[in-house]
Amino acid sequence: MLHFEKKHSEKFQDVSRVGTFFIAPATLRKVFGEPTCDIPSGDGKVDCTYEFVTKGGAGEWWYKVYAFKATSLYHNSEPTPAEFWAQTEVFPFSIAGEVDSTSFLEWARAQVMVGRKVRNWRGEEGEVVRWEPLGSGMCDVLVKGENGEEVWHASHCLRPLDSGRPLPLRREAREEARRRAAASLQTIRAQHVRDFYSERWTGCEHGKALVGQMLDGAIHQMKK
Repeated sequence: MLHFEKKHSEKFQDVSRVGTFFIAPATLRKVFGEPTCDIPSGDGKVDCTYEFVTKGGAGEWWYKVYAFKATSLYHNSEPTPAEFWAQTEVFPFSIAGEVDSTSFLEWARAQVMVGRKVRNWRGEEGEVVRWEPLGSGMCDVLVKGENGEEVWHASHCLRPLDSGRPLPLRREAREEARRRAAASLQTIRAQHVRDFYSERWTGCEHGKALVGQMLDGAIHQMKK
């Protein structure tokens, strides 16, 4: 899993919307703290932004999370910024970036889970220190118990002890990752069709149809 840190950058002037982060405003503020930019946009459509960049690694991926047309800064029928950020119901925050948001969403959801106080099926209490919803194992949550021991659990067998907020669902995280992967493959397939006769594959023309078939098969599997 890639890791990100909250950091401001002028790069955000040139990014476009690439996804949606479903989270309650109050939870977003609690988990990620204050926004990196609290200056509203000139038209009032965005009151503040959270900006993130990959931490470590060879390259940099930048993302911006914001609520679009959500407060009274844009229209007086909407809640004030203070009222909006106090809301505990899930809101569709927009994600802007240079590339697909799948990796960022995986990390962001993990941060919502990490640090939560939970109780397992045996009644033992602990704190979540890691969440891997896209892994292949049945147990996706690493919990540190009161005795300091770390044990993996299945998230659906844990119960939250803090604030009454439900735990993020592994099923939803996996389904969304699958939808995004299918959408990316469909985009590649559409480009492949458009370029089928105009782009030459010198020495490999026979492979064009095979690549198309493989893409169709992958898309079909993703949609199952």
